[in-house]
Amino acid sequence: MTVIDSKKDKTTEDIAQEWFLLINSGSASEQQYRALDQWLEQDIKHKQAFESIRALWMSLDLVEDIESFLPVEPEEAPRRGAANWLMGARAMTAAAFLIGCGVIISTGSLFDGFGNEETESLNATAGAVLQFATLTGKIQNIELEDGSLVKLDAESELTVTFSDKKRYVNLLKGRAFFDVAKDEARPFIVDTGENLVTVKGTAFDIRKSVNDVRVSVLEGVVDVSKAKDPSNEILVQLLPGKQMLAKIDGSLKEVRSFDKDKQTGWTKGHLSFSQARLEDIIIDANKYRDNKIVLSEQSIGDLLFTTSFDIEQSDQMLEGVVYVHGLEVANYEDVTILSRK
Repeated sequence: MTVIDSKKDKTTEDIAQEWFLLINSGSASEQQYRALDQWLEQDIKHKQAFESIRALWMSLDLVEDIESFLPVEPEEAPRRGAANWLMGARAMTAAAFLIGCGVIISTGSLFDGFGNEETESLNATAGAVLQFATLTGKIQNIELEDGSLVKLDAESELTVTFSDKKRYVNLLKGRAFFDVAKDEARPFIVDTGENLVTVKGTAFDIRKSVNDVRVSVLEGVVDVSKAKDPSNEILVQLLPGKQMLAKIDGSLKEVRSFDKDKQTGWTKGHLSFSQARLEDIIIDANKYRDNKIVLSEQSIGDLLFTTSFDIEQSDQMLEGVVYVHGLEVANYEDVTILSRK
C-alpha cells in the first residue's frame, strides 16, 4: 500500500501534490481515502494547499491535446469524503500544464486587504479555462492577464476564459468584485447562470445567492441581459450607484440605489445590513465561520435586522439578533443553532 510520507523536509504543498496524484491514480484504497481525510482535518493549511491544486484546471478540450502525458487512463475513484475535493486525473494534468503556461503565485495585495487574503496573477494561453475557488474565511485577489482585478469572496467560485473576441467569467457561486480594464474590442462578460453582465471597462460587484442575483455598479456602465435569451436583448442598463436585483430565473426584480461602502464593505472585512432578512445576513456571516449558524425554522430567516460587524465578530451580531427578536442560541462544536424561545 502506498503511504504518503510527511517528512520534515517536505512542504505542505509537496504533500498535498502527492495526495492529489495518489487519489487521481484510481488505485487508492478506502484506507488511503480515510488517511487523506485525517490529513485534511489536521490543519486548515492542508485543505488550502489541496484545494489550490484542485482549483487549477483547464477545459477538457485543451487537456485532450496534452493527455498523452498521462501514462494510463485511470479508473474512477471511489466517492468518499475526500473524493468530493477532486476533479479527476485530467484536472491534475491541466494543473501541471497551467504552471507551464505561466500561472504565477505572488505575495503582493491588489486591494487594501485585512490579512486573510491570497493574490494570484495569471498570464495563460488564450482559450484556457482557469478556475478559482475559495475556502471558508478566505478571500482571494486575482489579477487577470488584461490587467483587470477580481476580488473573490470566501466560499465562492468562478472560471475565467479569454479569447481574441471576448473576456468571459462564469460566476458559479458566491460573490466577486470586478475592476475591469478597458478594452473596446473585447467585452468583459460575467455569466451568473441566468444573467449576463457585459461591460468594457468598469467596476462592479456581483452577489449570487440561492434567492437572487445582485449587480451593483460603482463606475462605468453595465448592461444586464438574460443568459438564455437568443436575442441578447438588454434587460437593464445600470449606471454608477445603481443596483439590480434579479430573480433566480434571471428576470428583473428591482433596480435601486445602494450605499457603496455597505455594499463593498466585505472587501475590507466588514459586513453591513439595513433591514435585511436574517437569512441573508446568516448566509454572508457563515462564509467566514467554521462553526456555521443554522436556523431551527425557516420563518426565522424572514425576520428583518439592521447590523454592522467585522467578519470575525459574527458572534456579537448574533447577540444583537437574540436581544432584538427574543431568540435563543445553542452552541455546539460544529454548529450554532438559532431558534425561538
